[in-house]
Amino acid sequence: MNLGKQINTTSDDISPFIHANGSTIFFSSNGRRSFGGFDIFMANIVDGNFEEPQNLGYPINNADDQVSLFVTSDGKTAFYASDDKKRIDLFSFEIPESIKTKYKKVNYLKGLVTDKTTNKPLSATIQLVDLATQKVLLTTNSDVVSGEYVLVLPHGNRYAIHANRDGFLFKSLNVDVSESDRSEGKKVDIALDEIKKEANTVLSNIFFDSGSAILRSDSYFELDKLAKLLEDNKDIVAKINGHTDDVGNENDNLSLSQARAEAVAAYLVTKQIDQNRIIPKGFGEAFPLLPNQNENNRQLNRRIEFSIQ
Repeated sequence: MNLGKQINTTSDDISPFIHANGSTIFFSSNGRRSFGGFDIFMANIVDGNFEEPQNLGYPINNADDQVSLFVTSDGKTAFYASDDKKRIDLFSFEIPESIKTKYKKVNYLKGLVTDKTTNKPLSATIQLVDLATQKVLLTTNSDVVSGEYVLVLPHGNRYAIHANRDGFLFKSLNVDVSESDRSEGKKVDIALDEIKKEANTVLSNIFFDSGSAILRSDSYFELDKLAKLLEDNKDIVAKINGHTDDVGNENDNLSLSQARAEAVAAYLVTKQIDQNRIIPKGFGEAFPLLPNQNENNRQLNRRIEFSIQ
């Protein structure tokens, strides 16, 4: 598919490289205003369209031909080839701030997918979802032999990670990659439960405002996943368990957890799941995953769990 006149010229446009952020292209061209011959240009992709390409400037570009630029995923170093008509040499340089600010930084998530019971590696389908837009950005598979997976995470977004395999409960994660995060990677192993009685999983991407039992819109992708699981396994009776941290009155927390579990059950009914197959139950602060000693632990304790009766 031709990239169009925003990128291509009437002359030669070569050596395209898409950065790991998925939104920046680097390429070489001798059809644009340059220092001579082929120069390296970059362009960002915004809403599916390329912005005007920018020459990377001197001293990266000069009177020789510069081609085949590659930028490391941490955005710190670039490599390229320069041809002075006598020989082609390879060069590297530290990315200057003037270029760094023009494209999104990235981080990455890696780990192993295993069977929770046997601890054996599993091949599973893994989806990266932008919680703000509810769109699937990437679908990949963990390795069939080792169970290893790697996902590139552009900075500045909150993501849902979903691991799915036939015969197993899906597993969801929530990852927040702020602009200030260092690109040193995050390691998260994923253990999947077989679909069987008493199997359970935390629904990590079900969101409510503080003190509220009204589902936020960034919960819908996860809820639709759960509805699909119930639709595909019609013999399952699902228990929706609501939990809170220990902040506030114990009875209020119990009532809030029940209301939130009921909100999830009500959403599933709107997706044509028989309400007799759904049991909402609130437990308040009675069963924390971790001691309520800090805000991070409390956040993990405020959760909705799905289990099979």
